[in-house]
Amino acid sequence: MLRHRTTLIALAGIVVLALAAAFIPWSLPRQTIDRDIAAQVKGATGLSFNGSGEATFRALPPRIVISDVGLADDAHSMSLQTRKVRARVRLLPLLAGRLEISDATLIGPHLTMDLAHRPAITGAIALAAHTPADTLQADRTDDVRLGVLRVQNGSAFLQRQGEPDIVIDHIDGTFDWRRISAPATLTGTFAWRGEPASVDFWLAQPANLLRGDQSATTLRVKSLSLSLSANGNVSAGLHPQFAGRLVASAPSLRHLGRLANMAIPLPGVLGDTSLTSDATIADNGFSLSNLRLSLDRNEFEGTLALRNDGPRPSLAGTLAATQLALDPIVAEMTPVVTSEGQWTQEPFELRDLSKIDVDLRVSAARTRLRRVQFDDAALSLLMKAGRLELALAEAKAYKGLFKARLSAVGAGGNALDLRGNAQLANIDAGALAWDLLDRPRISGTLNASVSMEASGDSVLQTIRGLDGKAQFSITQGDVGGIDLNEALRRMATRPLSSLTDMRGGRTVFDKAVGTFRINKGVAEIVDASASAPALSIAMTGSVQIADRMLALKGTATQATDDAKPAAESAQLPFDVIGSWDDPVIVPDAQSLIRRSGAAERLYRENGTQAATAPEKPVE
Repeated sequence: MLRHRTTLIALAGIVVLALAAAFIPWSLPRQTIDRDIAAQVKGATGLSFNGSGEATFRALPPRIVISDVGLADDAHSMSLQTRKVRARVRLLPLLAGRLEISDATLIGPHLTMDLAHRPAITGAIALAAHTPADTLQADRTDDVRLGVLRVQNGSAFLQRQGEPDIVIDHIDGTFDWRRISAPATLTGTFAWRGEPASVDFWLAQPANLLRGDQSATTLRVKSLSLSLSANGNVSAGLHPQFAGRLVASAPSLRHLGRLANMAIPLPGVLGDTSLTSDATIADNGFSLSNLRLSLDRNEFEGTLALRNDGPRPSLAGTLAATQLALDPIVAEMTPVVTSEGQWTQEPFELRDLSKIDVDLRVSAARTRLRRVQFDDAALSLLMKAGRLELALAEAKAYKGLFKARLSAVGAGGNALDLRGNAQLANIDAGALAWDLLDRPRISGTLNASVSMEASGDSVLQTIRGLDGKAQFSITQGDVGGIDLNEALRRMATRPLSSLTDMRGGRTVFDKAVGTFRINKGVAEIVDASASAPALSIAMTGSVQIADRMLALKGTATQATDDAKPAAESAQLPFDVIGSWDDPVIVPDAQSLIRRSGAAERLYRENGTQAATAPEKPVE
C-alpha cells in the first residue's frame, strides 16, 4: 500500500512538473531563433529577421514571444521595427524538434517605406513570381506555407522624394495568406490624419498576380470622409492595373482632397458626392466610364479620366446633365456686390491653377443660375499651365441664343488678368430683365455683344481698370418709368403738365441701338438712339461702372406722320442720373417753361429784372 501511494505521489509530481514546464516560459537560445524563425521568414519573404530582445517559449499552447524585432529587405527600402512578436508554433514540426510559425502578432510595429523604390523581395514569394504557371516547379512553390499576420497598434511612415510624407497610425488588423496558392485577405482599422477608417481586402489568386497575370479582387474602405467599394480584376507587371466596378461617396470632396493632401482647384462647394462607374485604375492615372456622378445636388452621366504621365496631372471629362444648378458652384466665390449695393473690395481668393490641367465639357438640358435659366447649354472649363478659361459655347435662353467666354490668369499676388466676351441674339429683353434685375424696365428683342479686359486683385479694382466696347440693338420694345410719347403730345397745349404726364407709363419704340466705348471703368456713349413712328430719341453721356452711377442726357423729338422731324417739332431734353439700381429721369424744366405762354413771359420778366437791377454798393 505504501509503495502504491509513493508511486501516485511521484506521478502527481511528474504531472505538476510537466504542467509547470508547459506553462512557464522558457528562454530560447539565439541560435534557435536564427536557425528556425529567421530562416523561415527569410525563406518565405526574403526579409531579414533580427530579434535583439529576449525570446521565450511556452509549450501549452505552443508559442514563442520575441522582443525588439526588426525586419528589412536587402535594399533597405522597407524596414519594420516592433517591440514584441507573439507567434504560434505548428505542433508537428515542433515534435520533430523544429520551430515553425503558423501565425504571428506584431505588438506596436512601425513600418518605414520608400515608395520611390520597390522592396527587394526574395524567398518563396519571389520564386513563385518567376516560376511559369502550370509547371511542376510552380506547383511546389504554390504549396509553400505562409500564415496569418496580425497587427496591434501599428503605424506606417511612407515617403517619396518631392511629395508629402504619408503617416498612418492606430493600425489594427489581420493579413491572412496561408499558402501562396491560397486567397489572401486583409481586414483592419487605421487612422489617417486623425480620422478612423476600416478596410476589407480580398485577393482570389495572389499566385497569378505574382506571375504578371490577373486575379479577382474586392476592396472596401469606410470612414467618415469616404465610403468606397471596388470589385473587379487586378493585374501586375510593369504597369499594375485594376479594372472593374467602382462605387464611392464622400460628404465633402474638398475635405477629402485635404486629407489626401491634394488641392482641388475646381470652383464650388464640392460637397456631397457619390459615383458609380466602370473603372480602370493604373499607376499613371485612371479612367471612369459609364459614370453616374452626383455632386452638389447635380446629377451627371459620362466619362472622366486622369493622367499623370506629363509635367502636370491632366483631368479630362465629358458629362451630361438633365438639370444643372450653378448656385452651389459659385457659392464660395468672392461676392461681386456687397449688401449695400456696391462692388466688393474683398481680395480674390485664388487657388493655384498651375498644379493640374483640366479639360471638362458639360452639356445640360436645363441650366439655372439664381433665376436666370438656359436650355441646351454647352459649357467647358479649361485649365492649362495656370490659365483658366470658362466658356458657354451656346445656350438657348429667353427665346434666343447666348454665348460667353471668360479667361483668367494670375498676375501676381491675388491679382488676375481677365478677358471676356459675350453675344446675345434675339433675346426677350423683358423676361431677362425680370429674372436678372427683378424689374421689367425694358422689353423687346435684344441683340448685343460685349468684349472687355481688366486686371485687379478685387472686384472693385478690376472694374476700375475695365476696358472694352459694347453694342446693342432692341427692336419692337418699350422702356418703363417714362412716357415720352404722352409728354411730347402734351407739350403743344400744356407744356408744364408734361412734367407730370411723362412720369410713369412706358415709351414704345420700334428700334433702339447703342455703342459704348469703355475706358478705365467708364462707359462713354459713342452713339445711341431710338426711333418710333411718333418720336425719335438721341442719347449722350456716360455710365460710371465703378460707382454704378448714370450721367446720361437725352432729347426726345416729336416726328411727323412720315416719321421725319419737322422744323417746329416738339423737343423734350431730359437727364437720366443717379444709381443704375434706381435711376431718376429729370426733364429739362427751362425748355418746358419757354414753351408755356404765361410761364415764359414770367420767366423773361424775372430774367429782365435780374439783368437791370442796380448793383448793391459794397460797404
